[in-house]
Amino acid sequence: HIKPEWYFLFAYAILRSIPNKLGGVLALVLSILILA
Repeated sequence: HIKPEWYFLFAYAILRSIPNKLGGVLALVLSILILA
């Protein structure tokens, strides 16, 4: 299982790396679907 702290840091890093908020959210959702 993935530790929640690491997971949220990972999600935060994705959002930070993408200037476009909408694009960041979409990338976050896609990454969750891929990792799930």
